[in-house]
Amino acid sequence: MFYISTVGSTASLWFTRVLSLHPGIACFHGARSISAARDDPSHNEPHLFVQQLSRLYLLADGCKYFGAVHGFVSRVIKPEIDAVHGGFAAMCRHPITRVNSLLHREAQHIQSSEPLTVAEVFRIFRMSSIDKADAAEADGLRNCEFYVAKFFSLCHATISEDMWNFDNLHGQQLFRYEKFTSDPNYFRRCFEHLVAGSRAYTTHVEWRPAGSRLKQSAEDSTIQRNLDWQPAEPAAECSDEYLAVVFNQGVVNAKASDPRSAHEIFADWPDQFKLIFAMALRSCGGLAALRHYADFGYELPEYCAMMLHEASAENSFERLLAAFPALQRVVAQLEQRSLESRLPHLGLGLWTRAKKWLGR
Repeated sequence: MFYISTVGSTASLWFTRVLSLHPGIACFHGARSISAARDDPSHNEPHLFVQQLSRLYLLADGCKYFGAVHGFVSRVIKPEIDAVHGGFAAMCRHPITRVNSLLHREAQHIQSSEPLTVAEVFRIFRMSSIDKADAAEADGLRNCEFYVAKFFSLCHATISEDMWNFDNLHGQQLFRYEKFTSDPNYFRRCFEHLVAGSRAYTTHVEWRPAGSRLKQSAEDSTIQRNLDWQPAEPAAECSDEYLAVVFNQGVVNAKASDPRSAHEIFADWPDQFKLIFAMALRSCGGLAALRHYADFGYELPEYCAMMLHEASAENSFERLLAAFPALQRVVAQLEQRSLESRLPHLGLGLWTRAKKWLGR
C-alpha cells in the first residue's frame, strides 16, 4: 500500500495513470472512499480509506499493490499510512509555478457575474488603483473580487502544505515535480520508494482467520481449506521497458503548462498579487518558510523577503482586504479554522479587524 499526497498541479493524474500501467500496481486518483456497492454511503475518513485499500489487497489475494494519489493532505493521511507501514510521499513543485497553474485552472470554474480570464484580471489590476479608482475601474475591480480571494486561498493552501511536508517528511518522501516528470532515473527512484513501502506493508498485514482461504481440490471438485496459503508477491520492477512506456505517455499537464520560469511568472503578476503571495508566505512561517524553500532548491524572488521585512506590507494588505469582502472572508475563515484546530494562526494581525468588517 502507498499514498502520494498533493494539493494539485503536480501531474498527479499523469502519475496515477502511469503507475496503473504497471501490472503489479492499481492506483486511484482523487478518491476519498472506495465503496463496495453503488448505494453505499460516501465516506472521507482517512482511517476508513486506508482500511478500504487494505481490503482490496486482501480481495486480490495480494497480486497487486494498491495506492492512491491526491485526495487527502499529508497531515491527515500520513498517520494512517504509517500505522500500516505503507509507503508515503508528497509531491512538491515550485510554489509560484504551482499557484499560477492552480489559478488558471480554478478561474475556469469561478462563478461570477462577469467571468474573466486570468490575463484580463491581471490587466484590470495593472490599470487600476485600489485607492484612486473611478467608477468604471471600481466596477472592474469588483468583478475581480472572487479571483483575489481564490488566489490567496490557493497560496495559503500550497505554502502551508509544503511547510508541513518539509517539517515532517524525509528526503525520499519528497517527490520533486520538475524531475519525476522528466528524468527516468529519478522516476525510478520514486517508484522504488513506493514499492519498498508497499512491501513493508505486506509483511505487517494480518491474513485472518487462519486457513480461511479456499482452493479447489485437485483430487475432486469439492472446496477445501488451504491452510498453507500465502499472498503472492506482485511483480513490481521498474524496468527499462516500463520507463519507456511511462515517458511516451504524451505531454504532462499540457492543459496547464507554462514554459516560463518561476521568476518570469512572478514578474508578470500585478503588484497586488505579488503582495498576496508574500502575505500568504508570511502567514505560513515567513522567513522560515523562505529558508525551507531555499533549502529544497526553490528560490523565491527578493520581493518576498523584502515584503516580510517591510512594515508597510500589512497596511497594503489591509487596503486589499477593505476593497474585497471575499478576501476578508477567506482570511477570517482560515484564522478561525486554525484557532479551532490549535494550529499556528495566520499571524497577520487581521483576525479582529476581519471580524469587525464582517459584523461579527
